[in-house]
Parts: sequence; C-alpha cells; structure tokens
Amino acid sequence: MSQSSNNRVPSNSKTMSVPPLVRLLAAFLSRRDVITWSEWLPVVEIAAATPQEWVSAFCTLNAADQGALLDLLRPSEAGPLADALLTMLAARFDKVEDEHIRQLLLEEGASVYARNAEQCLHLQEQASVLSESVGEISDRLHQGLDAALHVQRLQEELFRLRADENVQDPQLQELYALETEVARLEVQKRISSRYDWEARQKHLRQLQLNVEEINYRKQSLETDISDATEEENALTKALGELAESYSEIQNEISGLHNEVRKVEQAYSKSQQQARALDDKLRGAQQDICKFKEERARIAEELKKVEQEHRQFDELRRNEYSRLKELHTGASSANAREIVQKIDEIFQLLPVDKADEGFASPKAQPRQQGTTQAGRGGQKPPSTRKP
Repeated sequence: MSQSSNNRVPSNSKTMSVPPLVRLLAAFLSRRDVITWSEWLPVVEIAAATPQEWVSAFCTLNAADQGALLDLLRPSEAGPLADALLTMLAARFDKVEDEHIRQLLLEEGASVYARNAEQCLHLQEQASVLSESVGEISDRLHQGLDAALHVQRLQEELFRLRADENVQDPQLQELYALETEVARLEVQKRISSRYDWEARQKHLRQLQLNVEEINYRKQSLETDISDATEEENALTKALGELAESYSEIQNEISGLHNEVRKVEQAYSKSQQQARALDDKLRGAQQDICKFKEERARIAEELKKVEQEHRQFDELRRNEYSRLKELHTGASSANAREIVQKIDEIFQLLPVDKADEGFASPKAQPRQQGTTQAGRGGQKPPSTRKP
C-alpha cells in the first residue's frame, strides 16, 4: 500500500458523515492479506443496488489508493464478484479523474470481458456434455422405473396371496405374526449388541462441555455487548458535547471574523490615509527639492552679483583715486573751475549705504568732511570710499 491507514480511515469527529462503503474500502486497503470472494459480497450488494454509490466511493479515494484497490480486485481469489465490480467501474471510467487509473480500468474491464467470454464458451461445452449425459441417464431411468413398477406389482401380488392364505388358515396367520416378531427382535438385538455405551457417554460429556463453553462464550459476548453499548452511549454523549462546543467555537469564529473585517476596514482606511500622506510628503519633498534648486540658483546668482559688485567697487575706487588726484592737482594749481567740476562729479557719485553702516567711528567724520568739501570746494579726504 502506498499510504498508511491513518490517511484512509476518517477521524471520530467525522465518522458519522462518511458513507459505510467508503469505510469498508478503507478497511480493505488497510489489510495486507488477500481478500476472498465472500468478503466482497457486501460491496457487491451495495454496488448492485446503487452503482453510482460504488463509483462515487471509488472516486473519493486518491490515485494511489485507487491503484491499490484495483490490485485487490485483480487476483483470482477475489472471484467473479470482483469481476462484476471491475466491469461497473470500467463502464463508468469517465467519472475517474486520473488518466492512468482510467487506462487501468479499461484494461481490467477488457480482461474481465475476455475471461467471461472464455468461461461462457467452457460452460457451453460442459452444458452440451451434460445434456448428452442427462439424455443417457433419462433413458436408463425410464428402464429402471419400468423394472421398479414390475417389482412393485409382483410384491402386491405376493401380499395378496399371503393375505388369502392367512384368511384361509388362522394358524398360518399366527405363525406368520410370530416369525415377524422374531425377526424384529433379532434385528433389535443386533442393533443393541453394536451399541457403544462408552462412546455415547463420551459424546454426551463432550456435548455438555460444548454447551458449557457456548454458555460461557454467550455470557462473555453479552458482557461485551453491554460494555460496547455503554461505550457507544458515552461516545454519543461526548459527541453531543463536542457538537455544542463546535457550535460555540463557530460562533466565536464568526465574531472574530467580524472583528477581523472591522480591523481590515480600519487598516484599509489607514492605508488610504497613509497613501494620502505619502502623496503630500512626496509633494513636499518635490517642493523642497525645487526650493533647494532655487536657493542654489539664487546663491549662484548672488555670487555673480557679488563678483560684479567687487569689480564695480574696484573700478569706482580707481575712478575716485583719479578724481582725487585731479582735485589735489587742481587745488595746488589754483584751478578753481576744475575743482568745482570735480566737486560736482563728487556730488553725482552715489553714497554707499553699506559702507556707512560698517564704517568705523574714525571714518564717519571724514565722510562728513568729504561731503562738505565736495560742496564747499574744499579738498576731499583721502580715506573716502565709494
């Protein structure tokens, strides 16, 4: 067998729902000896009454158990009943799912039909031989019957003649009755002389022992039946309690299913909220990335502006130095008109507010002096910044 009997026999909690035929097949599969033809009789009775039940029971088995069951039906010890079961399965092979098992069923069905055909031919030959023998015996029987009828007629004639003699001679009748009684007594004597008293007494004692043993076995069987009945009642009660427990567990499972559905709904809602937050977070991250890019761009532009500002500042310092030189030269040469022009140019120059904010205390009076000198025609200080 390819599988153990634990996989075939149903558990105690489901035994009531398993059909008897399936349990019987499981018991056959768990055995290791050859199953004789008489043991297949209950299966054949069920299959003959409802062939569909037999096919359904066979289909409930797995492929390995189906093959094992075909191995049990194949031996010659299984007899013609197994052949009948095989032909029922072969006629409904389309109900079987496994392709290999269907092929085996068709092959076994063909073998059964071939064996049945050979047996039919053999039976026909035997029937022809028997019919000839019956004819001969009938002829001989008719001859014997004719002879028996002739003997019976002769005996009747003999009895009639003896009756006539007894009627005519009463003494002869008494003699005949006496001889008959003597013959009966002699027969009874022979029977009594052959009677074995010891053997009959031994046979009587053996019968008494057998009766005692049968009574003991009967009491033991009755006790076993009583114990089995009590066990069945206990199991029935336990089964009822298990059914109640199962109902309670089913109710608890239903409640747990409801709670699980609620939790799943809450989880689905939280998942939606999480996805919404993820979308917002991705949007915020994209905004942050854009902000970083914008800040980097502004920083780059700021660097360019600072560089341009430094270049412009350097250029203005140079121009301022040149104007200061011109102003100094014009003052020393008493070129008042040139000095006024230069002061006007100083007036037009923009005042750097950043320099005023970061200028030192010593530089502030000088800036004021520069403004006055620019306006009043005096010499601008040398420390003035653009």
